[in-house]
Amino acid sequence: KELLFEMIACEMIKLLCRVENIKFEKNQPVRDQLQRLAEEEIKLLQSKEVMAGSTVFIREALNNPSLVTSALQKLDQYEHPINTWFVDASEAGIIKSSHPEFVSEQFVAVIKGFCFWPQVVQCLPFPDSSKQKMVIDAVVDMIIKQYVE
Repeated sequence: KELLFEMIACEMIKLLCRVENIKFEKNQPVRDQLQRLAEEEIKLLQSKEVMAGSTVFIREALNNPSLVTSALQKLDQYEHPINTWFVDASEAGIIKSSHPEFVSEQFVAVIKGFCFWPQVVQCLPFPDSSKQKMVIDAVVDMIIKQYVE
């Protein structure tokens, strides 16, 4: 059982790091880049593979927390493309934060608050395209107002 869970956890890690690698481009509008990042994250989160794997992962977390701790430590070894974008934007002076990883976590947390957790925990349907656009606009505005302007 532990080996099976470890295999599922490894697949989940690969899936979660599969967001299209959108590189920070200093000469491109930040808003456009953030919107694309959010769109790609939502597309990934609504995939059947991520939803199914997350459900297994969460169930096992309740039954065997030590297995999950081990899997999460492995996740820390992977560089998430969204995190890389925020680090690069910070190094270019666009994102004004000495902790771009924290800004990246905020960005993803807002998205998951509407487009992941309600679906996994409450079995709610995934937001339709108009709600997704509302989430994307809100998270992009939040990041720009807090860390760019």
